[in-house]
Amino acid sequence: MTDLNSLKILLVQIRQDASLLAAERREFVEFSGLTDDQFRTLDVFREPDFAADLLDGYDALLIGGLSDDDGEQITLPKFFDPFIHNLYALMQYAIDHKVPALLSCGGFMLASEWLGAEVVIDPMQAELGMYTICLTAQAHEDMLFKNFPAAFKAVSGHIKSTLNLPAGCLHLAYSKRCQVHGFKVVAAPFYAFQFHPEITCEDLLERVEAYKDKYFDSEEAYQKFIMMTGSTDTANRILTRFIQLVSEGKL
Repeated sequence: MTDLNSLKILLVQIRQDASLLAAERREFVEFSGLTDDQFRTLDVFREPDFAADLLDGYDALLIGGLSDDDGEQITLPKFFDPFIHNLYALMQYAIDHKVPALLSCGGFMLASEWLGAEVVIDPMQAELGMYTICLTAQAHEDMLFKNFPAAFKAVSGHIKSTLNLPAGCLHLAYSKRCQVHGFKVVAAPFYAFQFHPEITCEDLLERVEAYKDKYFDSEEAYQKFIMMTGSTDTANRILTRFIQLVSEGKL
């Protein structure tokens, strides 16, 4: 067991647009229940050269989303090349050494590919907004979701979707549009979610404003979107619960 105030967290950020880094860090810190000085950010676009054993000395790994892949092709853009293999190695190190990890959105997608799942571009599965996330029977047996309801609202935004569960993983969550919304590696406390446990509805509205020309084909569609409201309290509690379990030595 480690006192909450003594935990050290490594947050990996995958955003070429540096203007989004501070907001994403603030969101993770807020729902972790920790303080900002307990986090170290690894900004892979500006720090591409890092070794997997960078994780040594940290109690948990968090990986956020990405907003710089236009999503129109499965292959990652060339500007990911300087760091992508180092990032995959970091994920594998977390799995091999059982360092507790929680990944959201872009981190989920990269982990899906790394672990061998098929990733597709299917408009029928794409999401942007608030969605009902449903937990599987396997999720209800996992300590992370103890006392969680069977379904809850969460923020999700993705063009690419994971078509199948990676080998050696447990299926944790799905939505009406997207069947693989969360998984856990069987042999390690490595959790990945397509939705955002760290984002509120208000956070999403602020973030999308900077990219409205990318996501909306008309001002009318954008105005309809920003009328969206809803509570993400249960989804945000996943991050809080994860950190609590790390502190208690249960992951």
